[in-house]
Amino acid sequence: MSKILLIREYGGLDCGIDYDNWEALKRFTCAFTGHRPQQFSFKFKEDAPQAIEIKRKLREQIEQAINDGYTIFLSGAALGIDTWAALCVLELKSYYPFIRLELVLPCLGQESRWSKQAKETYAHLLDHADAVTRTSRRYYYDGCMKIRNDLLVRRSNRLIAVWNKKPSGTGQTVGMAYRQGLDVALIEV
Repeated sequence: MSKILLIREYGGLDCGIDYDNWEALKRFTCAFTGHRPQQFSFKFKEDAPQAIEIKRKLREQIEQAINDGYTIFLSGAALGIDTWAALCVLELKSYYPFIRLELVLPCLGQESRWSKQAKETYAHLLDHADAVTRTSRRYYYDGCMKIRNDLLVRRSNRLIAVWNKKPSGTGQTVGMAYRQGLDVALIEV
């Protein structure tokens, strides 16, 4: 088990969090957004050719971000793209020991209805992340994912997005990123 460097916990972003504290690190920070497995034709079959190709493209974009000077990577740790990206960052730490993974969690018990294997992967991410930020001390409620996504965008300078261009939380996050002037690396699926 790695030692987590920092745990931040907030009652919600609507409670007046000051983003200025993160401005100095913003230019080094990259966030992820993307679909849950249910949104893909292969569903939860991570060994499907399309899943393998998405993971390859994610890794390619993460390495490009590292080469471009990004060292802090933010993941919401949800099923699918968030988890794959976070696992990729952890794997790449063996080649780039200076990079950091921060999980940005939208609520307590995000993983409560997940499969046993998904819960184990989530626990692995929590154990090995360099930092964990929780945007709420409450269990799931309407709007908690949007608050998490808002934090991801506000803290970042680049967003790596896996998106099918259909209306969704991912699309909402990509829209926020464009409106705030982030560099968006879009992996279309």
